[in-house]
Amino acid sequence: MGDFAINRESATTHLGFGTTSGVNDNQEGATNVDNNQWHHAAIVYDNTKKVIYVDGVQNATRSYALTIDQNNEPVAIGRNSESTTGGQRFWHGDIDEVRISGIARAPAWIGAEYVTATNAAFVVIGADQRY
Repeated sequence: MGDFAINRESATTHLGFGTTSGVNDNQEGATNVDNNQWHHAAIVYDNTKKVIYVDGVQNATRSYALTIDQNNEPVAIGRNSESTTGGQRFWHGDIDEVRISGIARAPAWIGAEYVTATNAAFVVIGADQRY
């Protein structure tokens, strides 16, 4: 796996997109996500840039053409098993519907995922049809 993380950035209330390319190279978002509200959070890396999305909207972006380190750590959700400070640094809060994609998702896809989760009228499921 690649060495990356989605997290609350350091001592801030913002979302972070952490990567390691020889050294830690974290990107910080601009929106407060530590405010007792649900948020849809997404990160995208497409080999040229790192992008953070909050609630379906691009929140921060920056060019990033370094090679993200590879490691043999298993994917961990809700903890940082590689942390060298403070133990495994567990996530304190609720996590729902985690998805990991093998491709960089487009902004419209991220936005649609957010709307699907927050607007019941966006997707309408009809009755079963039998042929």
